Amino acid sequence: MPTIRKKVAKGKSTRWQDSVRFPPHPDGTPNRPTVYGKTRAEVQAKADALRADRDRGVDPRKGKQTLAAYLTDWANQSPPLTRKGRPLDDRTWATYQQITRDFLIPHLGQHKLAKLTAGAVEDMSAALVADGYAPSYATKVCEVLSKALGRAERDGLVPRNVVHLAVLPDRTAPEKDRPTNAHIRQLLATVVDDPDEVLIHLLVKTGLRRGEALAVRWCDLDLESGTLAVLGTVERRPNPKRDHPDEPRTQLWRKPRAKTKASIRVIALAPSLVPLLRRRKDEQRLERIACEKVGTPWASPDGLVFTNPTGGVIDPRTFFERYKALCHRAGWPEGFTFHDLRHANLTAMVTSNLVDPKTAQAMAGHADVKMTLQYVHTDLDLQHAAAAKLDALYRASEDAA
Repeated sequence: MPTIRKKVAKGKSTRWQDSVRFPPHPDGTPNRPTVYGKTRAEVQAKADALRADRDRGVDPRKGKQTLAAYLTDWANQSPPLTRKGRPLDDRTWATYQQITRDFLIPHLGQHKLAKLTAGAVEDMSAALVADGYAPSYATKVCEVLSKALGRAERDGLVPRNVVHLAVLPDRTAPEKDRPTNAHIRQLLATVVDDPDEVLIHLLVKTGLRRGEALAVRWCDLDLESGTLAVLGTVERRPNPKRDHPDEPRTQLWRKPRAKTKASIRVIALAPSLVPLLRRRKDEQRLERIACEKVGTPWASPDGLVFTNPTGGVIDPRTFFERYKALCHRAGWPEGFTFHDLRHANLTAMVTSNLVDPKTAQAMAGHADVKMTLQYVHTDLDLQHAAAAKLDALYRASEDAA
């Protein structure tokens, strides 16, 4: 039954209008949004679009809120569940909230949620790159927006996730120089007798992440069998005891990993690490005695292997500054990063045929071997060596024939 009619005011026909019946609101009140236009055809087109939204489960009235309002509500919820049904890691969720607050709301907050376009998303990513952010980071910002709009699409607030329609910057990072075996040998020679010598050796020879290395406890080590169970990481979190302005906003803590088969890995230690770790145990015992002699309690209830002078957790940022100073003394180029130690470890293992990629994946703690292979870097020397081996193989085949 046609419902399009003219709207009459003061005896004169002004506009055409139509209303579309939607499911009632939660309180039982009718939900019939109205559209207006100068012509019957214009109103018909708008009404047909509304009916199409209704058939897809989209409520246009809910989508009239601004993106800023929706994102604020989304960011203030508890961490959402991952695809595996577990709550998103608190640290990852804090990163999403920071990106929402610092980038998404300032750039896109004025748009209506239901009227956000792929072009607006592309404009935001281009503006971030123009401001000096890496294309990969601009893409990461868009991925956070996609997660927020995914919930809006599920809840029927938008007909589709427009991020999926946007053309995002190429996030492929240009190939950069990485530490070679010679660089690693320089670093190990530089750290001899340094307070961080054992920690640097552990990072170089296991490929642990920085937080993982700082979270190692004595009970995680089996020096007799030469193994290490990676069971936690060091990170910052909001201070739950901050009830006074003088209290710090954040605090360091050792975060244990969830005890699942996928999250716990046991890795073999290089033989040279075992005596170094035994020496570290003796050094820590002397540090504890010296600390208690001056009346300072030893603050290492978890039995950490690497601690600050009073036995507490080492701040990753503090250790990073010490690491940079060591790299400078070793003559390393300025462009190398801390994470390059992990790259160097995996590259050395795979390209030197020390282990197969699947074993390297297990030692690195990657969920997929593809991620491990992305860490492996090659150069012309390795390619020349491979070409020579292939040539020798074919020559042997020719001689046998």
